[in-house]
Amino acid sequence: MAESSTSAPASIRDDRSIYSHENLSAPALQFSDSTTSLKRPRAWLKNVSSSSHLVPSLEKRKRETSSRTKARASVFTTSSQFERVTVEDRVRIAFEIANILQRQEFLRKLTKALMLYGCPAHRLEYILKHVADTLKVDAEFVYMPNVMLMTFVDTEMHTTETHFVPQSSGFDMHKLGEIYRLEKLVGHGEVTVDEALGFLDKVANDPQFYPLWLNPFIYATLSLCGSVMFYGGRWKEAGLSAGLAMFFAVYELFSGRFWGFQPIWEITVCIIIGFFGFCFIPTAFASFIVILPGYSIATAIIELVSRQLVSGVVRTGYAIIYSFLLGYGISMGSALYMTIDPSTTMEPSADCELAANANTCIVAESQYYHFLTVPLFAVAYCQLLRTRLPRWPTIIFVAVCGFAVNWLLSCLAGAPQQVIQVVPAFTVGLIGNILTKLTGKMSFDAVLTAIFYLVPGRLKAAIGIFGGQSNEYGSQGASFALSMIETCIGIAVGLCIANLMVYPKGAQRTPLMNF
Repeated sequence: MAESSTSAPASIRDDRSIYSHENLSAPALQFSDSTTSLKRPRAWLKNVSSSSHLVPSLEKRKRETSSRTKARASVFTTSSQFERVTVEDRVRIAFEIANILQRQEFLRKLTKALMLYGCPAHRLEYILKHVADTLKVDAEFVYMPNVMLMTFVDTEMHTTETHFVPQSSGFDMHKLGEIYRLEKLVGHGEVTVDEALGFLDKVANDPQFYPLWLNPFIYATLSLCGSVMFYGGRWKEAGLSAGLAMFFAVYELFSGRFWGFQPIWEITVCIIIGFFGFCFIPTAFASFIVILPGYSIATAIIELVSRQLVSGVVRTGYAIIYSFLLGYGISMGSALYMTIDPSTTMEPSADCELAANANTCIVAESQYYHFLTVPLFAVAYCQLLRTRLPRWPTIIFVAVCGFAVNWLLSCLAGAPQQVIQVVPAFTVGLIGNILTKLTGKMSFDAVLTAIFYLVPGRLKAAIGIFGGQSNEYGSQGASFALSMIETCIGIAVGLCIANLMVYPKGAQRTPLMNF
C-alpha cells in the first residue's frame, strides 16, 4: 500500500514526461483508468500550449532575433528584395512632388483671389472643388465668412495637410472676371499650372482702376438717386442725403486708418446721420443706402438653402446684428436731437408725410426723372464695384430691366408684395444666366447691380420704424432686421429659380460664378 501511494503507474509517468518545454505539440491527453477515459482534440492542445500563452515575451524575442538575423544577412549578401533607385527615378519623384506642391499653391492663391474680389460666397466651395478635381488634387474645402479651410489628402501615404486661408471680402468685378476667364482655361486644359500662377500674380499686382478719393462722389450719387427713386424725397432732401453720404464715405476712409474706430464707425455715423436728418426718411435712410445688408442677407439665405449651414448661419447672425446697429444708431441720433431741442415736434410736415407713404409709384418728384436717376444709379454702382467701361452697357441694361419689371408689377399690375419680391429677382437672374450661356462671360456683376436696385425698393415696410412713433430702440432695430430678411428671402427665391431654369444640371467644365 505504501508503495502504491508514492509511485505512480507507468502510463501516467510516461504522459507527464510528454509535457515538457521541449515538446509542446504532444498527442492527445489520455488518462487510463478503470472508470474514466478523457480525450481532448489535438487542435485544443495546440491553441492552449502556444508560446504566447505560456511565455508572453517569447514570441517578441523570436521576432527580434529573426529580424536581426535577416538584417545581418542582407548586409553580407549582394542581393536585395528592393531594386536600386536610379538617378532618373529620383529626378522623376522630385518633379512629381514639386508638381503636386505647385497645384496646391495655385489652389491657395485662387481661394484668396476669389474671396478678395467678391465671388458669391455660396459658390466658393463648389468652384474650388471643381478646379481641384480638374487638377487631380484630392482636397476638401469648408468655407466660413472671411476664412477658408483647405485640406489636402494623400491617400497613398495616409496623411492630410490642412490650411487656414484668411481673407476679407471685397468687390472688384473686373479682376473677378479675369479669374473667371482663367478658370475656363484651366477647366479646358489650355494653360499649365505655372502659367495660371503667373496670371494670378499679374491680376493681383494690377493697380486699382478707380482711386479711393472717388468714393465720396460715388456715395453721394447713389444717395441722391435713391432718395428720389425709392424714398419719395424732393431734390432738397436728396441734396442733404448726398451731403451726408459724402461725410459717411470720408468717415469710412478715416476709420480704416485707425483701428480704434473700426468697431464703432457704423453706429457713430448713423447717430450723426440721424441727428442731422430733418425730413427723416428720404435723408437718413437714403444716406446709408450703400451699407444696407441686403446682399449679405440674400447670400446667407442662399447658403442656407444650399445646405452650407456654417457660413449661412454665421452670415445671417452678423447681418441681423448689423441691421440692429443701423436702426439703433439712427434712432439714437434722432432722440439726441430732440433732447437738445425740446421744441421739436414729432409731427411730420406734409412733404415728409408724403415721403413716409412713398413707394415705387408714389414719389414727390415726377416719375420722368427715373429716365435720369435709374441709369445714373447703375453707373455709380459700376464704379463702386470696380467694373470697366466696356461692361457698363450690359450692367445698365440688366439693371433697367429689373427696375422696369418692378415698376410694372407695382404700378400697373398691382401685384402682391410676395410676387413683387420674387419676379424682378427672377428676371434679372434669368437675363444674367442667358448672357453667360450665350457670350461665355461672367454676368455676376450685372445681376449684382440689379439686386442693389431691389433691396431699397422692397424695404418700405421698414420705413415706419423711423417715423418716431416708438421710443423702443430694440423693437425698431428688430423691425428693420425682420424687414431685411423678408425682402431678401424673395430675392433669393427668384435667383434660385432663374438658375434652375438655365442650368438645371449645372455646368460641365467651367464652374458657375453666379447666384
